[in-house]
Amino acid sequence: MIKWLDMIKHQIEESTYTGYKRQIEGRLKTYFTEHPILLVDLKPVHILDFYNWLYSEGLKGTTVTLYLANIR
Repeated sequence: MIKWLDMIKHQIEESTYTGYKRQIEGRLKTYFTEHPILLVDLKPVHILDFYNWLYSEGLKGTTVTLYLANIR
């Protein structure tokens, strides 16, 4: 995701870039470091597990939706 973010950096607003970077370097990195999986092996169940983990971290629906939008 870091490579993707670097590729689109000049196509998005600075505030959007900052928000994406914060998400990627924060909870996304934390979760997928603890639950390593190759992109080729990623299945919907892995995304659902991440989704549930975000809720268990106390995040609300709108914030969780932002994470999922970035994954897509």
